[in-house]
Amino acid sequence: MNDHVSEVASLSHDIRNMMATILLASEVLEDSTDNRTVDLAKRISKVADACTAFCRAAIDAETSPRSKDETKSVFLADLINEIVGQLEIQHGQKLSFRVHCSEKLTAPLCQARLYRVLFNLIENAAKAVCESDGSAVDIRVEKRDGALAIEVIDDGPGFNASGLQMVLLKTKPDNVVDKRQHGIGLPTVVSLSRQMGGRLTKMDTAERGTSFRLLFPNCFQPTKQFTPMIA
Repeated sequence: MNDHVSEVASLSHDIRNMMATILLASEVLEDSTDNRTVDLAKRISKVADACTAFCRAAIDAETSPRSKDETKSVFLADLINEIVGQLEIQHGQKLSFRVHCSEKLTAPLCQARLYRVLFNLIENAAKAVCESDGSAVDIRVEKRDGALAIEVIDDGPGFNASGLQMVLLKTKPDNVVDKRQHGIGLPTVVSLSRQMGGRLTKMDTAERGTSFRLLFPNCFQPTKQFTPMIA
């Protein structure tokens, strides 16, 4: 684990230096007389700033005494809004993100793993929406008895049967042609979810729209039987 952290930190140093070059170039573009070029330069700067902040966090993690895999009380609304903020920088005004989560809701989970899982689920949904004529991604969080359920719903193109098999069974048939193959890969998201005691399940997929639920059945002390939400 420590070796991997060191490798990531080393790469982050190099990436941060490249981001500095990109920021310098974007500053030159901002002096353009073309409004579209200026707007693009500002968006590039925002993304570069976000990447630089990510690199700085990775570098800090190398010397941090705290384990990245530790379980702690995670403020779910804050975590999701942080992810949405990053994706809004990337996608501009192409779509809207709607977060449905109590501001005070916390869960005892590994924040680093949960961030990776949710970032990639939401990013996949956002990319699917942007590559079609969709308009929104909804993130719904619900605590009921002993379980925590997080749903990511979009109105982009749905999965076909073969694509769904690739995601949930970690297989890729030769005839798979699917528009939704982004990020670190949904099989990895499935694996990370299991490491936290959760599971990723498909609620619904159609020609228009896909909904995934991340379920932690024993996240809280149960008081009575958990009734699954209906899609």
